[in-house]
Amino acid sequence: MTIEIREMRGDDEARELRRVGRRAFHPVFSLILPKPKWAYGLFEDGVCLGGVILKQIGTIGLVDWIFLSKAARGRGLAKRLVVAALDAFAEQGLTKVAALVRDDNTASWNLFAARGLKAVTPLDLIRQLGIRDAVRISFASNMVVAYGFDLWIGTLEDALDPSDPEYVSLADTAPGNFLTTLLWHLSLNLLPAIAVIWRHNGSPVHWLIAVSALLLLRLALAYAGSLPFYQPVRLRAGRGGYIIAVPNQLLGGLLFHPAFWHPAVPRWREPDYRSGLGVSASLGVIGTMGLIAVSSLLLARGTLQSTMAIGIAGTIVQAGKLILIMELQPLFEAWSGRRILRWSLIAYFAVLAAGVAVIIWA
Repeated sequence: MTIEIREMRGDDEARELRRVGRRAFHPVFSLILPKPKWAYGLFEDGVCLGGVILKQIGTIGLVDWIFLSKAARGRGLAKRLVVAALDAFAEQGLTKVAALVRDDNTASWNLFAARGLKAVTPLDLIRQLGIRDAVRISFASNMVVAYGFDLWIGTLEDALDPSDPEYVSLADTAPGNFLTTLLWHLSLNLLPAIAVIWRHNGSPVHWLIAVSALLLLRLALAYAGSLPFYQPVRLRAGRGGYIIAVPNQLLGGLLFHPAFWHPAVPRWREPDYRSGLGVSASLGVIGTMGLIAVSSLLLARGTLQSTMAIGIAGTIVQAGKLILIMELQPLFEAWSGRRILRWSLIAYFAVLAAGVAVIIWA
């Protein structure tokens, strides 16, 4: 078997590479896979098995898409595609490397972290690149709409001299301490709630308390769900896709930006990682359903007396149902429904059935 990696030439090769890429990704993401303008294809005996699509933003080389067919996975070929990309960036005289990585894609974490790239917060990005280039790469990489993704960045010099892949520090994938991560997570989810308040003519105080209660309960139960699979753990919030929440909220929906509990040691190749995510997501959704059910029962029985308590309970029911409608859909990798489905088909349909029952009943 002969493996060849070379730059793609002509429209026919670009179409073939795009076809392979669409088969490699989730159907939602395959729809937005662009026609390659600067790309390298991986061929085995003349058959295209994968590729890497590149972009240049100033002095930054962006690994825009990297993919392999199922037949080519597990053979170390992704590393060879990354090397081809880095060599291409070096030929153009670029100084930095960036890549957009799904927040639970442990294989890509290992791949890029070993090349010196680190997941960055938006503030880190501005500090490293300045506001102008930070905005340019945020849009060029689709980070602003890539829900559940992180932008990784590093110097080309470090990337061309890879570190030991057996050990990568935690800071490479979980930037920020617990408090800053929690505040970032709460801010991303509370600020867009203003649009929902306006759309539903609700009380700002009721909405902020209700959404905070739903968020904190989810995080607490998700924490409990992660402990059987890996500990110690650390809170990790997705940094990309924050613009998606805006049109969703303006249309009257409510969608939580993702956060999950990450192993506080680099155990990224452990098979229990996906199970931990699935159980955590299940408990988080069950917690939302439980809070909706309790609030609905208290309202139905007339247990609550104060106007404030009644308003908060009613808002929890209203907001919780909006959240369930979005979260139970397995459309995007970072949504709870998708995490549960990737862990267990039976668990997903059980949670889905329970969620539909709560939405109808409450």
